[in-house]
Amino acid sequence: SIVIAYATCVDWGHRAGDKAMVMQQVQAVESGYWPLYRYHPEKVGKDGSNGFELDNRRISDSAMQTFLNNENRFTSLQRTSPEHAKVLQGAMVDDANFRHEHRKRLSMSDEDLLEYLKKAMGEQVTGDRVTILYGSDTGTSEIVAKNFQFEMKRRGMRAKCMAFNDISIADLAEEKKILAVVATAGQGEMPKSAVKFWQEMEPFLENAPADYLAETQFAVFGMGDSSYVFFNEAAKKVDEAFEKLGATRIMPLGLGDDQHAARYDTELEEWTPDFYDNIEAPEPPQELGAPSHLVEILAPGPETQKLLSPYVPHGSKPVKMTLKRSTVPEGYERDIDHFEFDLTGSGLPCYGQGDSLGLWPSNEEEQVQIMLKALNLKGDEVLRLQPVDSNRSVPLPEVITARALFTEVLDIGGWPKRRFYEMLKLSATDEAEKAQLQHICSREGKGEYNACMEESYTYAELLQKFPSARPSVGQLLDYIPDIKPRLYSIASSSRLRGEDTCHLCIIKNEWTATSGRNRVG
Repeated sequence: SIVIAYATCVDWGHRAGDKAMVMQQVQAVESGYWPLYRYHPEKVGKDGSNGFELDNRRISDSAMQTFLNNENRFTSLQRTSPEHAKVLQGAMVDDANFRHEHRKRLSMSDEDLLEYLKKAMGEQVTGDRVTILYGSDTGTSEIVAKNFQFEMKRRGMRAKCMAFNDISIADLAEEKKILAVVATAGQGEMPKSAVKFWQEMEPFLENAPADYLAETQFAVFGMGDSSYVFFNEAAKKVDEAFEKLGATRIMPLGLGDDQHAARYDTELEEWTPDFYDNIEAPEPPQELGAPSHLVEILAPGPETQKLLSPYVPHGSKPVKMTLKRSTVPEGYERDIDHFEFDLTGSGLPCYGQGDSLGLWPSNEEEQVQIMLKALNLKGDEVLRLQPVDSNRSVPLPEVITARALFTEVLDIGGWPKRRFYEMLKLSATDEAEKAQLQHICSREGKGEYNACMEESYTYAELLQKFPSARPSVGQLLDYIPDIKPRLYSIASSSRLRGEDTCHLCIIKNEWTATSGRNRVG
């Protein structure tokens, strides 16, 4: 790989001082001064791809102005020669916009580019497509949104999935059908990937025409937690905004709740079938489509071993745990432990009041062994994972062992969603197992599906329960979510303990499944 990175320069100076490095980098990207993109030669020619991907899809003139106003090298020119600065900096803005437009077109598929150019030329765009917008903080809403896109494509529909921040208000009216999946952050705030969108939407709503989205149909599903005062507040704001702009409602607002037994899935699985019915989606094909990744088992040997490297989760930093101790007396009904971490050299920013520390877990060895046995794997097989039609925002490692994939990457110890049962139904070869799975996936089988949820089966255990269902590793990559960090509220003060010490207080969650077996999560 060749990585070209933007590094701030001390000599240029920043109004907020040396600690503004991260802020400076963000402003450089959002302004278009420093583009973020990737080029994948191995994707060239596949599904019409030219191998180019653009990470920052929108840039902002106001962000450019903030960037210019915060660096001494620009402000000094503004003071000494304001007219000269105005001409040069105006040309820089124009150049950034021109280059961004070029990169944006490069990043589009042939179908999207054709549609984009037709719009630019004032031509009418034909063909029905669903645009799925997500507002996500921890990545869960993004996963749900991309699962919708995956299912729509499986049904032969056109579907595009993007963050709210990647679409402008001006482009909303061009969309005929919008599905929004929105999480709520903090005390009713917009999640990170929808903040810029809402900053543009709020003032627009004040004087917007009531029929601005008259040609648009919409549905909103919220991802919230009713233990918070502002339950699904962000989703409610987006729903009200679309309604105020004259869009036609496809579905009542869905309110996912983490307090339900199956968390947000309790509501989502009731809401989703009606959504597909209301948009007149085709029935899902009764066969599995091609996986989004090609998976190859490499021949064992020294050369293959050289391709392996330790797996490091995207965006994570290694830190040292210096202390773990119980905070409750022996025999107390729940384990509540105190943890201390040394953040020295991790590069993590200084934390403040209300911040969380995300910890990346790994799967239990027992679950890994169940999974490997179900797939007839030993664990030391070296897999090459090659994306073909992937919508992942974070790519999978190119080469990894089967054991590492099921221990550190895929959440095989999590609770399977209905779509996983659907996949097993299509994979099963035993008629009795297929009939049982068919019943579980039907409306009439809701009771049995709920019983499976109450038993707390994991992804690995379902493969063990239905042994004739033998999906490929490539298909499992599409149906088992990745492990995500668990966020825990920080229980220490950086002002008291220092920036390099962090404390957590964590409750161990244990329960008894319907069969009587003990479960931990």
